[in-house]
Formats: sequence, C-alpha cells, structure tokens
Amino acid sequence: YDTEFFNRSIGTIYGLGADPYQGGLPETTVHVRDDGRVASGDTPIPDVQYALVQTDVEGQKVAADPRIGFSLYKVGGPLVVLTRIGGVDPDTWGGRYVSYRRFDCDAGTLVVRLASDSNLFSSAQEIAVREGDQVVQTISVPPEATPQAPTVATIPLDPVDGTCQVSFTAQTLRVPARVEPGNTDTRRLAAHYLSFEYRP
Repeated sequence: YDTEFFNRSIGTIYGLGADPYQGGLPETTVHVRDDGRVASGDTPIPDVQYALVQTDVEGQKVAADPRIGFSLYKVGGPLVVLTRIGGVDPDTWGGRYVSYRRFDCDAGTLVVRLASDSNLFSSAQEIAVREGDQVVQTISVPPEATPQAPTVATIPLDPVDGTCQVSFTAQTLRVPARVEPGNTDTRRLAAHYLSFEYRP
C-alpha cells in the first residue's frame, strides 16, 4: 500500500538510507549516531519543533496512525531516535531474523503488527519472539493477514539497564522469484512487519 501526504507546514524531509520513501521527494540523507542523535555527515541536524516519523523519538507523541506506522512528535530540541529496528526492508518485508531495541525503556509493552502474502504462503508463518535467550511468545501469522487486517501481537518488555531488546525468528522463508512466475525478487522473505509501537 502507498501513503501520500500534502501539507505546507511540513519542512525538511530526512531519510535513512537511499530514498526510503521511494517517491522522489527532496530528502536529506541522514544517519543515527551511537548516541541516538540524527546527523547529516558529522553534523547533528538542527533542533526541530515537530517530527513526522516511522520510529520512536524523544518528545511527546501527539498523533499516530498504527496502520502505516507514522507518528507525529512534538520534539522542541534535537532529534534523538530511541528505537532501532534491524532486518526489515523499506517495503516492510522482514527476513528470518528481525531485531527491535528501545533505549530509555522502562518496561511497558511492544505492539507489533504483521501481515503475510497468500501468493507466497499457504499456511501460517510461525515467529518465535525472544528476550535474551528465552522464547517469550510465538506469533502465528496466517496467509490472509493483510495491512488492512493484520495480526497484532502484544509483547511485555523486560528492560536491562534501561534498554529493551526483542528478537523475532521466522520458521519459514519464501523467495518470490521461485514461487511466482515472472517475479524477479530473490529475497528470502518471512513476513511484513508493518509497525512497532512502544507503550510505556
């Protein structure tokens, strides 16, 4: 699915990676430093008042659309990313291993929304959820789970030194190029990770 937004009050658009929004927008490529601050090259970006993001940042969340993973934060200072997600591509597909890490984490829960693709999977995808070395939950994502009707999992978080870490391991992978005639996608795919929502 696609998301479009038009608003004269939206300022600079920062992108992590090469054209993450895939729409030809005038983006400034940035990266997240080890301290969580967003920087362009060696220079942290200027302080911002509000930020429309697809991750968690320091500030007050004033609005959110969990269906597409966008949230609006009132920042009023430097832009500091609190959440790191690994193993998920810009189109929300994840492979066998996906990781979630949240800084400044004081317990709470993680709400994850997932979807599948009935063209690739004929049975439910089983995903083991781990905190540390312990499996704390298994998520079953049926082929009919879609972005409009996703599978929703709620995971209690157990912080260690103020950081929460969760990993996801999928049981089955599919390569679209091997399953669908004419498809040239050679990635090994497991499930769509539509959004990660931290709830204190």
